Amino acid sequence: MERPSSNGDCYLSLHNFKQGGLVYRDYLFTKDSLMVFNSFGDGPISQSTGAREYYFFPRKNVIPQFSWNSSDRRLEVTATDGNVVFFDYETTAMTAASNLLAK
Repeated sequence: MERPSSNGDCYLSLHNFKQGGLVYRDYLFTKDSLMVFNSFGDGPISQSTGAREYYFFPRKNVIPQFSWNSSDRRLEVTATDGNVVFFDYETTAMTAASNLLAK
């Protein structure tokens, strides 16, 4: 879902609503980053959850964009740095990414 936050910034959030239980991975694209949130099941939050944040440089777009690819059954998210991240249509699992480099 793409929507403005309380401060007016736009973000794109992905969550598999078919997923049951507390084991899941969510993705949040903002104007300058990607946050990946993991839940590993029952237990204390400090031991059963985790998150990583990745920043995009240089920023080419103001907000993240998305489109559906019906033939490949995947969601294509264009991050603010212009790279495209691909997600499975059914599971929201990240399946591929274009030109992403970790430094």
